This record gives sequence, C-alpha cells and structure tokens, in this order.
Amino acid sequence: MTNTPKVSVCMITYQHERFIEQAVESVLSQKTNFDFELVVGEDCSPDATREKLIAIQKRFPNKIRLLLRERNIGMLPNFIDTYHSCRGEYTALLEGDDYWTSDDKLARQVAYLDQHPESSLCIHVTDYVDERGKPTGVTNPPENWRDFTLSALIRQNFMQTCSVMFRRRCLQTLPGWMSTIGLPDWPTYILLASRGEIGFLPEHMAAYRVHQSAAWSGTKASHHVAVMRHYLPMLEQEIGPGNETDFNAFRRWLSNYEISSILESGDLQKGKELFIGEIIEQYDRSKIEDPRLRLDAVLKTVVEDSAVFDKVREYQHQLKRIQNSMIGRTGLAVYRKLKRLGLWKKR
Repeated sequence: MTNTPKVSVCMITYQHERFIEQAVESVLSQKTNFDFELVVGEDCSPDATREKLIAIQKRFPNKIRLLLRERNIGMLPNFIDTYHSCRGEYTALLEGDDYWTSDDKLARQVAYLDQHPESSLCIHVTDYVDERGKPTGVTNPPENWRDFTLSALIRQNFMQTCSVMFRRRCLQTLPGWMSTIGLPDWPTYILLASRGEIGFLPEHMAAYRVHQSAAWSGTKASHHVAVMRHYLPMLEQEIGPGNETDFNAFRRWLSNYEISSILESGDLQKGKELFIGEIIEQYDRSKIEDPRLRLDAVLKTVVEDSAVFDKVREYQHQLKRIQNSMIGRTGLAVYRKLKRLGLWKKR
C-alpha cells in the first residue's frame, strides 16, 4: 500500500466479534473510481474480533491496514492513534459495530466534497437499528432537520459517526485535551465545522447499532453528562469567541438531559435540586447588570420557555409539579445568594 489513497476509512473496534465482519464488508463493497484504504485500530479484544480481522485482511492486503494493539489501551487512545494513522485526502469514520448500507456512499461524499471546497465535512442520514439490524424508526439527523450550521451543531449533535467524511487537512492533528474527554465524536465534529461548512446528503446510507455494549448508547446518562461537562470548557476555548449563546444553550440542554435522567430514575428530590441549580447557574452567566432584571430574565428563560424542556417532554407533568412547588424556594435561594453577594437592593 504505497500510493496515497483518496479516502481513509478510520475504524476502531473492541469486542465486536458479532458485528465486525458486516462492518468491514460494508467498506470493501464500496464502488469507487478512486483508491481507498481501511485503517482498523483493534484494541486487543478478548473475543474473536482480532482473528476475524486478520482473516479478512489476508484476502485484501492492499485495502486493509490493521493496527493491532499489544495490550488494551482504551477507546480514546485507540481512536486518536488510528485517526492520526489515516493518510487520505478525506477521512470517513465507521466503528466496528456499525455498517454502511449503500455501496456508493464513499463515491457520493467524495463527489460532494470535491465540488464544494468550502465544506470541511459531509454527512448523510443514518438509521438506528437494534442488535439484529432491525430498524428502530429513529434517524440522525431527525426527519425534516434543516439547520446544518456550527451554531446548530453546538446546540445538538445531529451527526452520526458512521455518516461523517471530512477533509483531513482541516483537522490533521487532534488537540491534546482530546485525550482526556472520554468520547471524542461530538467535539471532533464541532472543531471540523468551525473550519468550514457542513455538507449534507439526504440519502440514508448507514446504520448505527444500538446495543448494551455500545460505547455511547450502552452507557448511562450520568456518564454522558460527566463526559460532556468535562470537555465543554476546553471546546469553547478552542473554538474561540462568537458562539457564547450557542454554548449557553448547550449547557441548558445538558442540564435538562441530566434532569430527565434523574426523573426517569424516580428521584424527584434530586430533580428539584438540579432544577434550582440550573437557575442559579444561568443567573451567574447572565450579563444583565440589574440583579432584579437579571433574575426575571433567567426565570423566564429556564422556567417559562418550553423549548428548554424539549428533551424531557415525556416528564412534562413532573416538571410542572417541580416548577409549581419549587419556584418560591428557587426565588428565595436566588434572593439569598444576591443578598450574600451584596447585589440585592430594595426598590
């Protein structure tokens, strides 16, 4: 494999013996008029994942490069090293438990990026499937999604890893802080989108498998919240000024995502505490100088704006109870905070 390929497919895998053959075959079946390579980071799986990859690689030695770890190094180091090992002009992402459903996916995305030099990356619609590959009815981006901007991406991740292709020169090296964040997907897309436009193809060309051992869908909401809270300040600093409103909207979304998970667990008391904490945090971040006007604005945003609770609509009745029972205590908590800081003044 001496010539530089047009596309590198970046794949990481660990304990995917049930899925890895389908993932690899979906890459090898691509019909293109350009060269592409598959770079696989295999993280010393205890199952038969490695053996299956070696067997396939023997059949396609000029297409597949295997990065076989001598010991388990973890998902993030495995991803970073595999990412940096890709050589193509474009990089396409695919994890070992997902697969592509169109044999011209690579060709379509390459054609788009070739024709749109202003775009740093290109995505398409992905269908969610269960362990057996049966569609769940969920797609990403959601049906009728129309906002493919950096601003929208900061507020909500509408990209699925298995749909992403990007220009390698736009992000040749991942920043050092990425090695600490737990899951690199969304931050990587945001960094790429800050360096060019987002291209979108409406075709359904990949399947994301939802199962208990999946890196993201198989973990608890508390883990999701911890990961996102950790990388948010570093990502905001990396992107630079100009997107404060979007990052604050993301913080509100994250708080409500956490509230929804707490409510789902049945812990209403903790849900109330988080609700209060959200109001206090938004007060601290507000730039309105008058403390009374600031409090009014925060309460309007957090309490009255139903869009804040988009992610927890199924718990709307519980949230309403929380609002009704806690708004007095919330106001009192904010009042005490203002008084302690010497900001509260009687009219």
